[in-house]
Order: sequence, then C-alpha cells, then structure tokens
Amino acid sequence: MTFHLYPKKLVCESLEELYGTGAQPPLPDEIEYSGGEKAAITRGNDVITKSQLAAMYLAAKDAMGRSNDTQGRGDSGLTRNALKINKEESTDFEKLSAPRLGDVLDLKPRTVSYTLSKFRLLLQGTREGIPGNDLYDKIINAFDEFEDMMKNGRSADVYSLAMDAVNMDATTERSDKYDAELADQGRKTREKIQKRNEKIIHDTYDLYNKLRVAFGERTPKMVINKLSAEHKLSAEDIRTIIKIGLKTDPNLARKF
Repeated sequence: MTFHLYPKKLVCESLEELYGTGAQPPLPDEIEYSGGEKAAITRGNDVITKSQLAAMYLAAKDAMGRSNDTQGRGDSGLTRNALKINKEESTDFEKLSAPRLGDVLDLKPRTVSYTLSKFRLLLQGTREGIPGNDLYDKIINAFDEFEDMMKNGRSADVYSLAMDAVNMDATTERSDKYDAELADQGRKTREKIQKRNEKIIHDTYDLYNKLRVAFGERTPKMVINKLSAEHKLSAEDIRTIIKIGLKTDPNLARKF
C-alpha cells in the first residue's frame, strides 16, 4: 500500500487500496443504523435522516392545516411562525407535491408519499402501525419529538432542522420520471378496465340469450350475479357497467 505524506494529511491512492478490493468504506461513526436500515442500504432503498423527517413533518403539518382532515386540530400556525423566523429562506418545500418533495430531499417519491401519509395519520391521532417496522418506528419517534418541540416553543428548531435537508435547486429528473411512470400505469389501467368492461357487455348479451328462456324475468339478476362473481365486482358495479355499455340498446338496458 502506497501513501503520500502531506502537511496534516495522510492520503491513500484509492478507496480500494485503503479498504481492500471490493470492500465498502465503513459507515460514518456518528450515524447509528438499525438492522432494518442496514438491510435497506444493501437493497438500495432510502434511509431517512432526522432532517428529512422534519421537512416531511412540516409538509404534512402544512397540508393538514390547509384541509379539514384534522377537524380543527391542524396547526398551520407552525408554518406561519417558521416563515417569520427564516424570511430569507425559501419555504415552498412545504407545499410541494410528494414527487417534487422527493427531489428536494433526495428521496424516492414512494418513500416521501409513505412518510407523509404516516405523519398525517399521526396528526389525526392514529398511531397504529406494523410492530417492529423500523421505518414506522422511526417516523413515530420523530413525530413525538417534533410535537414536543412544538409544544415547548421550539418550532424554529424544527424548521431549522428541516432546512438542513432541503435543496430547492434540485433537478426534477426523479419526479419527472415518477410522474411519467404513473401516467403510463394510469394509461395501462384505463386500457385494462376498458377491455374488462367490453368483455362484460359481450358476456351480458351471451348470458342473457342463454338464460332468458329458463329464468324469464330473473335472467338479469342471474347475469349480474354470475358476472359479479367472475370479475370480483359488486352487483351494483356490474349493473352500472351494463347500463353504460348498453346505451345503444335501451330495450335490453331497461331490464337491468
């Protein structure tokens, strides 16, 4: 191993030379990772910092303050106080969409969506979670800490902590990709639903013609029940699909 001595520095040629071929540098001593977080790092998943949690807590708090979900329990005053404390800082992160908030916090959109939803539930007083889930435990512990800070007049500290994780200059590459994926999934879902509905209408004609002699006036109900079981939809959903699909055949549609 070759080292070069410089004033106050000891420099190695490469990480491989320092840690060995294929080895990874040790995790920072000041960061303590749980077993679940170490597994998440290995899988390439997000490990959320306290600063990122603070930012998402504020975003959830702001969203709750702008909605009626808390039935009066939302505290948009936290955001207003934070604005007064940091007038020179950009505070738009609190009102960003989940994908865009992921950009500025360097987190995956799904991680942000999950965390925001958990904070919203906690703000509504719902604390149920999966026992032993490292991420949920981390969120609920952070929530309790932030709420305590708020109650003790330390909202500025929560906001300052959040700003450590916020980069409003982050590109939209990640959120753009996520939005494109959602749009593609939405298109595929609509196509799937359309094909399903077309099949239901086709089967409605087929079943009605096969069963009407034997069941008479009970035929529409028999058709609906059969299609409901086949497609795992409620009878009312099947009836609605049939009525919409049979607009060009009002005589038959009236029977359903």
